[in-house]
Amino acid sequence: MGFCNGCGTQIEANVQFCNNCGAAIAQQVPGPAAQPVQAAPVVHSKRNLLIVGAVLAIVISIIAVFAITRGGGIVGGWETSQGGETVEFHFNRNGTGQLIIESDRWGTEIEQFNWSTSGRFLTMINIEDGDTIVFEYEVSGNHLIMTEDGWTEILRRIN
Repeated sequence: MGFCNGCGTQIEANVQFCNNCGAAIAQQVPGPAAQPVQAAPVVHSKRNLLIVGAVLAIVISIIAVFAITRGGGIVGGWETSQGGETVEFHFNRNGTGQLIIESDRWGTEIEQFNWSTSGRFLTMINIEDGDTIVFEYEVSGNHLIMTEDGWTEILRRIN
């Protein structure tokens, strides 16, 4: 059995003309039976959601690191002045830094240090003598607030 190409009516085998519209029916050569084609199912699996979540987490992490190291964090120069003394901290991206103390009374002193942060804590290690100081710190706009054993220092960004 087949269908008329003219009107779509079902026709008997070996018929030369459609009984409904009179259209000539082409002889059909039997061939292999057509296999039904199944569309690939769309899978919304937990795996896909995990991949999307992982990609988003990576993008957010990259943005956070960029913000911290490009002026939004501690990297750069900071200073405070009081009582004839200016103190500058310079934090380099590679984890090194300088402390510069300029005093009317004692001149200029420069110390080199290594630094790192973990959460709200800043660790500075003097390269010369190995002394270690751990500050609780916060960057708020153009100010760096450093606290250690009840002592608080507020520095302003200089570059």
